[in-house]
Amino acid sequence: MATANRFPQKDPQLVYDLSKERLNVQLSQIDSLDTKIGNLMGFGSAILAIMVTILTLASTVPLHTMILLFIGIAAYLAMVITLLIAYYAKHWEAGPDLNEAWQHSTQYEIRTMYWWATESLKKCYFGNKNKTARKVRAIKIGLPLLAVETVTLTLGLISSMPLS
Repeated sequence: MATANRFPQKDPQLVYDLSKERLNVQLSQIDSLDTKIGNLMGFGSAILAIMVTILTLASTVPLHTMILLFIGIAAYLAMVITLLIAYYAKHWEAGPDLNEAWQHSTQYEIRTMYWWATESLKKCYFGNKNKTARKVRAIKIGLPLLAVETVTLTLGLISSMPLS
């Protein structure tokens, strides 16, 4: 904090509360997005594992079934890569640095501290926005890939069944 004079002379409480709440909502959304990413990968892995298990029990696997299986596996791999890249965006800004806040608390009045904390919360919120958007994009890509995987593997399973 270079100088206390750079902040407005108004009461910062409303802006501080809004900034703090907005960052808390954003961090909750990030947790929710990570859960969705994990669920998509889990569903895709389970579907693939079931399909491969069933096909290994078959005495013969027709070529068209193998083609569908490879398409499903390719969709699964594309989904996992897309989701893992988004999932491992892990450096999140979560608010003012506590050591810095402690140091400033001995030098500045409470109004200035609130403005400083508000500014820090705002920077954290906007710093997290791109990473959050990346997670949303990955889910928007991963969901159709899961659908492709599910449909192709299901069709592969159906096509491998004898028609007696």
